[in-house]
Amino acid sequence: MPLCRINVPPPTVDPLTERVRVSHYVVGRRVGMHPANDNPRPRGSQAWQWIVGIAAAPALGAVVLLSGLF
Repeated sequence: MPLCRINVPPPTVDPLTERVRVSHYVVGRRVGMHPANDNPRPRGSQAWQWIVGIAAAPALGAVVLLSGLF
């Protein structure tokens, strides 16, 4: 009802001190943008690591064999 208004005084607290800052809640940086069809490879070992391991195995075996002879 328009005639029943109560005169409410304005708030005594400065509205600038009540402001919520988003920077208080941000913990880390934002992750960079990537395309929607970005399907990264699994973080396991890649093929080149297997190739190096297979190629180095005979050489390491020979070193172990020869070190046992002396």
